[in-house]
Amino acid sequence: MKPSPFLTTAEESQVLQAIRAAEARTTGELRVCVAETTTTDAQASARQAFERLGMHRTQDRNGVLIYLAPKSRTLAIVGDAGIHQHGGDPFWAAIADQLSRDFARGSIAPGLERAIQEIGDALGRHFPRTRTDTNELPDSIASD
Repeated sequence: MKPSPFLTTAEESQVLQAIRAAEARTTGELRVCVAETTTTDAQASARQAFERLGMHRTQDRNGVLIYLAPKSRTLAIVGDAGIHQHGGDPFWAAIADQLSRDFARGSIAPGLERAIQEIGDALGRHFPRTRTDTNELPDSIASD
């Protein structure tokens, strides 16, 4: 894992712990990606990262990416077709809005932890963990 200048090592550890806790309740997959450059369209950049990271290759199409572009001061959340059908754009927008407010207050890691918890709750409701579940994607913070 390449360290992110956006998060300290301790914060990265907290975020990864939150991802693992969320994934322990679901067959869904969660990732965080931090852009190293600016972007004019966080949603489009997030969709590209989603594809590049193979988030669309989960068995139940229930991968979720939290995409952060700190230099552009923007973010986006992308959920694959399986989970998107249960909440749609309003669900992702509500989480992204809260995360933006957390970031504006300087609450980076706790904001991410809260967003991951909420996404994990939704994934757990619609895609509960099974005995045969495997971790389909790495538990890491990607860079873009």
